[in-house]
Amino acid sequence: MNRSILMWSAELKRNSKGIADVVDRLDEAINRLDSTVQGFGSPWGTTLLGTLIGELYNEVHEMAMDALESNAEVMSEYAEALDSMADEVEDSTDGRVKDLQDAIDDIFTLAGPQ
Repeated sequence: MNRSILMWSAELKRNSKGIADVVDRLDEAINRLDSTVQGFGSPWGTTLLGTLIGELYNEVHEMAMDALESNAEVMSEYAEALDSMADEVEDSTDGRVKDLQDAIDDIFTLAGPQ
């Protein structure tokens, strides 16, 4: 079964902007989370056990923040790809419209004055 896919550049651009907006909100949330967590300081204390817990906590915190930021970057790349795809669809569509208009002009030129 042959199925065609319609791509509307305006929809692609709208979705691209939607993803970019989500990435911006995610970035703001990550920064708020990091500020909140950093505001807690070091509640585990300075004993040997507290120091070990603190070291472990810092590593886990850093890994979590890196993962969140990495996911936001990937989402941003998808948004940019959608925007590029929309531009390509627009360019392709503009080219086809021009080709069609040229063909119509050629037909009327060949037909001569009426």
